[in-house]
Amino acid sequence: MMHHLRILHLSDLHECAEFADISDERRDLVRSQAGSRNRVLGISFLEILRTINSKGKIDLICFTGDVADWGLNEEYRQATTLFNNILKTTGVSKERIFVVPGNHDINRKTSEEAWNKMRLWGKRNPDRLSEWMMASSKKCPEGAILTWREEIQKRSANFWSWVSNDLQREKLVPRKNPHSRLGYQVKINDLGFPFDIHVIGIDSAWLAGDDDDTSYLQITENQVDMLTRDNGILLPGLKLVLVHHPLKNLLDGDRSFRLLADSVNLLLHGHQHDEIIETQINPDRKLYCFAAGCIYESEKYINSFHVLDILLNDNGEPLKYDIDFWGWSAKGYWCLTGMFFKAAPNGHYSTKTELGEKTLPPDKIEIKVIGKKRRNEDDFFDERFQDRIEQRAKTNTLLTIDEKILICIYGYPGMGKTTLVEKVLWEIEKGKYPDNVLQNKWDGILYLQKEELKFDILFDRIKSLSPYEMQQELELIKRACQELDKKIIILLEVLKKERIIILLDGADDLFDENGKFKKECEDFKLFCKLALKNNIASKILITSNKFLEFYDEFSEEFDENFINEHTHTEELNEGLPKEFALSYLRALDESGRSGLKNATDDQLSRIAKITYGISRVF
Repeated sequence: MMHHLRILHLSDLHECAEFADISDERRDLVRSQAGSRNRVLGISFLEILRTINSKGKIDLICFTGDVADWGLNEEYRQATTLFNNILKTTGVSKERIFVVPGNHDINRKTSEEAWNKMRLWGKRNPDRLSEWMMASSKKCPEGAILTWREEIQKRSANFWSWVSNDLQREKLVPRKNPHSRLGYQVKINDLGFPFDIHVIGIDSAWLAGDDDDTSYLQITENQVDMLTRDNGILLPGLKLVLVHHPLKNLLDGDRSFRLLADSVNLLLHGHQHDEIIETQINPDRKLYCFAAGCIYESEKYINSFHVLDILLNDNGEPLKYDIDFWGWSAKGYWCLTGMFFKAAPNGHYSTKTELGEKTLPPDKIEIKVIGKKRRNEDDFFDERFQDRIEQRAKTNTLLTIDEKILICIYGYPGMGKTTLVEKVLWEIEKGKYPDNVLQNKWDGILYLQKEELKFDILFDRIKSLSPYEMQQELELIKRACQELDKKIIILLEVLKKERIIILLDGADDLFDENGKFKKECEDFKLFCKLALKNNIASKILITSNKFLEFYDEFSEEFDENFINEHTHTEELNEGLPKEFALSYLRALDESGRSGLKNATDDQLSRIAKITYGISRVF
């Protein structure tokens, strides 16, 4: 069974507020931002949260640091209003919101001397620092001063006081948790899942204090081990880590990566003021790391956040991550945005885990279809296809062979060539492949019917299926260039990169009685010849009443082995077999008025024999 966990991931609010003894410069900044903050985080923000929640209820809210700007009580009091509004709008209880401190949640004016000395000592003695910070003993390691440990915690006291009192999340306060001084570990088992969810808040900001933090910050081995394990044993279920800094910004980042990759499923962070979706990896381990952007950085920047949907199995193991990126438009509203990643042009990105790749079915990819009204499955008379299973599978298999570029299906008129091919293409479009046929990834399907077999129409439809950046270039070539081969060459550049199936349906008018291109159809002949020569990734699929002489047509340009390797002709020479023909004939006379419905099998068999079982004749 599959389970969905939906997370609202926010970060980097940098709340500003006036306070006693505030400087004129700081007061001007706070006041100048007030209107902008209200526009970004006021009614518009809450409305979009309401919309998001209506499309799928949010289970958890995770805020990965920098609630405040200077770590002041006044800033936290002001931030409380926004957090309460978020909880009220989404309907998420206070027991389901999780926060960690960022470097701006540190009050830098507090205990500056102890902080500066402690982080210098800790840089030289990372292992001793880790042990000392978790120790209950008052014994002080050599080179350190006992009071440092208490003084360093005072610098984030305003943050944790806000978490406990204003946010009413005392469970998150370190003294209530395994490490007692850094971070927290909270188990959730009441969301209706058959597994536990462990939210692990890692404090990466406790040594922060200036603009040169990167070479000093440590989360420590003991903080990771004590929060991601239970007496040294890995926690069961889903393990979700929240931390402010990316691991690369930490002095002990490499070691922390190894420890976390071995013990948790996903790491959410902030700090970079940008949406980040990455997998940290080495030959032995992998860790998914997602960063939310800055929820407020004036109206001049892309303020952003994301909503994360996690698909999980019964053990709480992630199979797939779906992320929606929301950004603030300079025109004054929140919207899904494709500004962050080329791979997420509509503001949505999806990625499977290794386990998901093994256990989930392949993703259905939207295939562009040009030139033919899409059919529903009911448009195909099922019984007409019961005997075409083998032909459908064979046609589909031909389309998966990279070397095959020109494929022709020919046979008597009315034999069902067009219906067969359209059924195959419909199955490709919908991802409904016959059994034992490998799925191929296609970008588009282009239909040209008999009356549309003109080169200009072919050009325009390939242009419509081209990437946006190529469409303008193709339009310019079409208008300015008179040389046919140059027009074809640029089309083939598209067909080398894009995987498109081009159906030339009922193409008899392109060919003479010998199955060779007519002189007036030299444009299509040149197109097919250059397609073969350039070994395009696309396919040209032709239906015809005539056998097409690919060898005679292209023997001056290519040898026989090349033509056999890159072309294929398939004859559809049999109509419906007897049992299906009888069934089909009776189905055509549903009312019984024509006498077919109640005719004997012998009578209908004679009709099938005379007509060779051809559907259109029926």
